[in-house]
Amino acid sequence: MFFAFLPHLPKHKFKAIRNVIILVTLFIFIKYLVNIYILNIPQNILFNNGKFGYISYEVWRFTQSVFFSFAYWVYLESLLIQKQYFKSEIKLRDTEATLLTTEIKFLKAQVNPHFLFNTLNFFYVEAYKLSPKLGEGIMSLTEILRYTVQSTQNEEIFIIKEAEFLNKYIGIQQLRFHNKLEIELNINILSQNLRIPPLILLTFVENAFKYGVINDNLNPIVIKLLTKNNHLLFYCKNKKAKHFNDPSTSVGLENIKTRLEKHNVKYDLNISNENEFYVVDFKMEYNK
Repeated sequence: MFFAFLPHLPKHKFKAIRNVIILVTLFIFIKYLVNIYILNIPQNILFNNGKFGYISYEVWRFTQSVFFSFAYWVYLESLLIQKQYFKSEIKLRDTEATLLTTEIKFLKAQVNPHFLFNTLNFFYVEAYKLSPKLGEGIMSLTEILRYTVQSTQNEEIFIIKEAEFLNKYIGIQQLRFHNKLEIELNINILSQNLRIPPLILLTFVENAFKYGVINDNLNPIVIKLLTKNNHLLFYCKNKKAKHFNDPSTSVGLENIKTRLEKHNVKYDLNISNENEFYVVDFKMEYNK
């Protein structure tokens, strides 16, 4: 009983003393009733040492019980504090390990692209001597890789940079398929200062090339990008190939939605995956 009451005693000194006195009185009174009416102990035996002696003895027993209850409560509290300390230490060490791993990965990401870009520049110089077309392709690939690495270090990027990247990406695809791509491309950037999470539009375009029919002159891949005032409009349509159904499509879509929510702008993303065509209709509205 005392252990249950101890944590709930008021922090105010006088209120705590008052409550302890009330608790002691109740303890003695309840003990007296138990002795008289339940245990049937005669009063002459109960008060053998007088009423003051009886009260003093019960107060001493109460104090003893409170002492052991308080000691037990302190012991449990110390165990709880120790447990919380160990949890904090484990969490701190896990965080330090995660930061160390992230730092190592970051350093690797700094070194590896540097080596890669220098190597690609060397290939560009050597390839251009033999084939200017091949050399330009290597240079475009280098610029795409550099943009991919640099853009992911920022949460937002200017839409004009994203549009330039899409142009280069499509150019590489044309070179890859020997200019046999059937594609209708319309990019019109009237508001160049609008910003967008990087590589979001690329996900849709990449899926169109990866899962769509790319050489059907009757059903070309259609890509439209327009920015005007505070609005961004993007449209992508492709005829689906037989191997279109792939789990990575839905995973990439969920990733895009998560990033757009963090971007904190109004957007409307409609995906149509019916019949023979896959259509993306994406709109963003920026606050002026």
